[in-house]
Amino acid sequence: MFQTVTHPKSLPEACGAAIREVILRRRLQPGDRLPPERELCQELGVNRTTLRAALAQLGREGLLTARQGSGHVVTDYRRHGGPQLIPELLALLSGEAPGADVVRDVLAIRRALAAVVLERLEDKAPSKSALAELDRTIDHFEALAGEHPLDFGQLARADLAVLRAIVEATDSAVFSLFLNPIADIVGKAGELCAVMYGEPMTNVLGYRALARALRERAAVRTLALELLAERDTATVATLRKTRRVSR
Repeated sequence: MFQTVTHPKSLPEACGAAIREVILRRRLQPGDRLPPERELCQELGVNRTTLRAALAQLGREGLLTARQGSGHVVTDYRRHGGPQLIPELLALLSGEAPGADVVRDVLAIRRALAAVVLERLEDKAPSKSALAELDRTIDHFEALAGEHPLDFGQLARADLAVLRAIVEATDSAVFSLFLNPIADIVGKAGELCAVMYGEPMTNVLGYRALARALRERAAVRTLALELLAERDTATVATLRKTRRVSR
């Protein structure tokens, strides 16, 4: 069931990844017990110290529960896990149709955050310094968008900087904290980045329009969300098409 661990950098991390994959793929169901430690060590090719470090991490992630006399029991990650597991799901489902559903839902959460951020900015005008920082981040994104070939990793980080500038313009610690897991998810999804930033100048035009509207105190929420929903729909459609072809 488990693959032998050969990762050269961090054996506990690689050991945890091997067990995590089995759980996320539902090869072990909630309530199932892991094999005894001795058996797991043999199957994974690690010692008990490494295994126990990995199991402790999986417990913190909400994937396992240690029970006295029962060893480690698989928990329902949908009830006990957090958004840090989403990049793992995306990686496991890369190239598969269900992965597009995960992407669709991540983008929907991002739109929900955008809605409350833009609502706040309509009620409370951003400061001049916040607008200047937004302009700076858009300029940087545009510079990267003009390079050939495109570096999707750099574009993702630059796009995050723009989004963070918009969120931080609200001066809300809560909004910033909710942005962090979404940013982590998108940043780790290489296939998603390639689709999202395939035509980055369209992102630039949208951001420029948003910055201008914020300066002029124009109502931007409805239009911005409509444009974002349209782009997200196109992104998911492209992923579905790509994955059908690859099959």
